[in-house]
Amino acid sequence: IKNIPTDCIVTYARIVVDYCPQKEDPNRICITTGGNLIQYPGKLTTRTVDLTSRKILWNSVVSTKGARFLGIDVKSFYLCTPLDRYEYMKMPLDVFPEHIKQQYNMDNNTLNGFIYLDIQKTSYGLPQAGILANKLLQKRLDPHGYYEVAHTPGL
Repeated sequence: IKNIPTDCIVTYARIVVDYCPQKEDPNRICITTGGNLIQYPGKLTTRTVDLTSRKILWNSVVSTKGARFLGIDVKSFYLCTPLDRYEYMKMPLDVFPEHIKQQYNMDNNTLNGFIYLDIQKTSYGLPQAGILANKLLQKRLDPHGYYEVAHTPGL
């Protein structure tokens, strides 16, 4: 708690429970960050491909004889991007099982019934997650000749 900057707002954790019958393990639980309380000082938006660009790309693929296409999902990349500044959230101590509390000595590190966590990588709910992942992706692709076309984002 003493390491949390005084100008930082501590946000909350939201536990999301869902049932997805199409999955191998249909019971889903994830923790999201209360992004509505985050006051990120930088830009939060990224340029994305518009529908016309997508249609042109797909039309080119399906109308070119012998064409092949590869698409990749970078969702894990989005969720694991390092933050340029840490964010902080709190969770009620009573949501943790007893063995976890003991393993991490949580009872001795609480304030008013909450455990405080620092967030070092992007997670669901953080408003800056998209822009930070986009910047890191561009940085990693630059050495391989990638550059974003000025008037057509995503290409």
